[in-house]
Amino acid sequence: MDQRTTLDSNEKFDSLLREAKKNGESIRLLYDDGGLQRAEGRIIILDLEALHPSIVLDNDCRIFVDSIIGLNAVFRDDYSEC
Repeated sequence: MDQRTTLDSNEKFDSLLREAKKNGESIRLLYDDGGLQRAEGRIIILDLEALHPSIVLDNDCRIFVDSIIGLNAVFRDDYSEC
């Protein structure tokens, strides 16, 4: 049986995003943009206080935090693969 790391039911990716930006780490994302998409890069803008929190990667890709399904192999608890 496959196992994967998931967030707790009320946990969000905020702390992982803050840590990655602070450390200048490259991140790998799986997010839902009307279909599953992948993105990779360093966070240059992290706006968690906006009405619709988002990040901007160093390749100018803007991703809404609520659309993120997986971050560096950590997944939302409500995500199930098909």
